[in-house]
Amino acid sequence: PRSSQTTLFSPSCSLEMLSVPLFALLLAAASAAHGCEPAAKALAGPPTEFPDHEIVDATTTGVSADSSAFLVQFTDAVWAHTLSVDSLQFGFSLFSPVLASLSVTMTDPSGARVDLSGAGSAVNFPGLSDDSTANAALTGTFYTIPNSVLGDYTLTLNCSSLDELSRKMLEATGQNDRQAIVVLYNDSPDVIYSHVTTSQTILGKSLGLGTRMVDPERANGALPPPALKDVVSDAELEVVYPDGHVEVTPMHDDGLHGDGAANDGEYGATFVPSVAGQYVLQALLTGSNANGQFSRTTQHFVEVVPQTIQLTGNVFSTLHPLERRINLHFEVRSLGDVDAVKQPFRIYAEIYGRSKSSGQAAVAWVSRIAEVETVRGKKVLSTDMDVSWFAKAGATGPIAIKNAYIQELTASVPISMEASLQTYTSPAVQERISQGVQELLLGGYKGEVTTAMLVGVPPARGCALNKDAPNGGKLIVLHGYCATANPFQTHASDWTDALFFLNPRAGISMDEYSRKIMEFAEAQGVSSFGLVGHSQGGMAALHMMNYYHTGLDAAVGNRKVQALASPFYGVSVAGLGKLMKDLFGNGNGCEIINELSVDGARNWMAGMSSTAIAQLNYYTTQYDKGGLFGNGWCNKISNQVLSTPNDGTTELKNANVKGAVNRGLTIGQCHLDGMNWPPSYWDHARNAEMNANAAR
Repeated sequence: PRSSQTTLFSPSCSLEMLSVPLFALLLAAASAAHGCEPAAKALAGPPTEFPDHEIVDATTTGVSADSSAFLVQFTDAVWAHTLSVDSLQFGFSLFSPVLASLSVTMTDPSGARVDLSGAGSAVNFPGLSDDSTANAALTGTFYTIPNSVLGDYTLTLNCSSLDELSRKMLEATGQNDRQAIVVLYNDSPDVIYSHVTTSQTILGKSLGLGTRMVDPERANGALPPPALKDVVSDAELEVVYPDGHVEVTPMHDDGLHGDGAANDGEYGATFVPSVAGQYVLQALLTGSNANGQFSRTTQHFVEVVPQTIQLTGNVFSTLHPLERRINLHFEVRSLGDVDAVKQPFRIYAEIYGRSKSSGQAAVAWVSRIAEVETVRGKKVLSTDMDVSWFAKAGATGPIAIKNAYIQELTASVPISMEASLQTYTSPAVQERISQGVQELLLGGYKGEVTTAMLVGVPPARGCALNKDAPNGGKLIVLHGYCATANPFQTHASDWTDALFFLNPRAGISMDEYSRKIMEFAEAQGVSSFGLVGHSQGGMAALHMMNYYHTGLDAAVGNRKVQALASPFYGVSVAGLGKLMKDLFGNGNGCEIINELSVDGARNWMAGMSSTAIAQLNYYTTQYDKGGLFGNGWCNKISNQVLSTPNDGTTELKNANVKGAVNRGLTIGQCHLDGMNWPPSYWDHARNAEMNANAAR
């Protein structure tokens, strides 16, 4: 049977965290009382995976672009700006909430006026939304300049003819100091590359960008590309604060401003965020290359968060109710708002033991989503682990812990890190480890890794974890970011035994999205289910598989998690998307999500276990050939910012996940309907394949 569309507005449930032993015993009763308390997995893995879970070095990953974005602020109703053209094909786009009231003129390098009549065509900016209707509000004009020459053009915008209605529209956006955005595209061999200076984007701590001009053939590689020898005459960092005001700081190549070595072609600048919230950091480089003058920009969307808690550097252990498990309690201190501490965090650490042959021995990594609780009078974040990891490593106690960190879950920002911690192994825990290792070895243990070692032991009951639920064998189909409808439901007949999830106009984190899915499954009375997700929906499905015990683990079939066009490593257009959203007065109505930005997504992916990734099946799509001026794009505007190839939102390089199952690339499909090629979710054959292979 096929279900009708379902809208979910379930409130989040809450349960005060107990100590891990008591929590494990009482979760079933608590779930029944509170309705939908998630059951977090106690994740673990071998030491060979330590590098996979390190917080990403922000200087080793970045974004690139062959375009320039200019924030327009009128002076006496006029904005005149130089557009440096270093290719024989170029164009520019203009976006403004009062576009129809602006006068646009241009002169070429000789001073002659450029005829723009007939050169402009209507375009829309797709942002990150899964809803083409909402994106239609972000409209602009793209101008293709005929018979272009190399050199400096001058673009002039005049808003003196604004009527009263247009002025009120500008006032309504709250962006009177930024009334338009111009994006210049050069079909040039040079691109700009930039990276943030830190992954710890915390209130009051230094933050900035490093940037350089690079060869486009190397811009999308696995390693940061080296700087070209272009002559950079000016480098600026433009910081757009959460309230919309802009501050401009010079960037330097002196080795002192987050820029690497002196005179290496990389420029940097830093600042200290004064308020928490959503920032856009834009790097602007101007200079000269073999074709003359150039200008390039990149944009980074960055979420700055307060540091609400901090690791103290102390850890203690207690006995778990199950005989071959132990609890680890990481002591924390509160640094601010008490209410801000009443939220889940992710704790991660590397566990070491003692080996008779080699001294200290790496045992396993551990991770869990947990809330701050009180154990033995201490505020802690807790997890538990199977002592079989010690047997596998040929080690025993006492325990040593290294490289621990805490991530908050609204933006996946690491807020506290400790390289080495003081760890107390109680005599009772020491005995449990020693006895457990001895029993395993005497029983013929050969290093096998069990499910309990990897994800812990599920409780009898949790949110979307109910083997006695009346409905089983369902497929839950998920939409992407900020959708007003589930795009797969356009062709509902492609799916069987399916439930179409909808949380409309929502800009929510991966953790909140996955909790919404669990609440949906709970409300539907589903005992087992598979997941298919478009865009952010695929990411949320992976997040839920990774962190929570649910009916997804009980699903029977080939593929538990399937994703279509999901940007697992973020999208380069997030920064420009934030600027557009603010320009149009909140645009499609959804907050930009840090975990969809390139920098935020990499921090988020650091939490994914190889166990969950191995169960991910993903599909990718992209435009067909043709180039920007030959119809080879999904969205003409986003293509100026995204790395190529892409589907108008998701870049191919950021959609591929090592260790997951790549089910194939389709050329000639885009992210949404209304783009230059059909949307990926209208592909009946692929839908049928996903439906037939989905676990339920």
